[in-house]
Amino acid sequence: YSIKYVAKGGFGKVYKANWIDGYINKWDYSKYRWERKDQNKLVALKSLNNSENITLEFMDEVQFIFSGYTF
Repeated sequence: YSIKYVAKGGFGKVYKANWIDGYINKWDYSKYRWERKDQNKLVALKSLNNSENITLEFMDEVQFIFSGYTF
């Protein structure tokens, strides 16, 4: 919700949004539903230009972005 345009990048457009539900952490077997974490978190979204033709340069950018994160 409340998605806002931020900038145009080399491979598409960048937006920011509030991720109300948060990411799925695990299945809660007793309640028969997904357990979620980090509700109402600000996230970045990127739309891709010509996503059917992904280039090596784009993959390098993705690798660079995720190189600083631990999951």
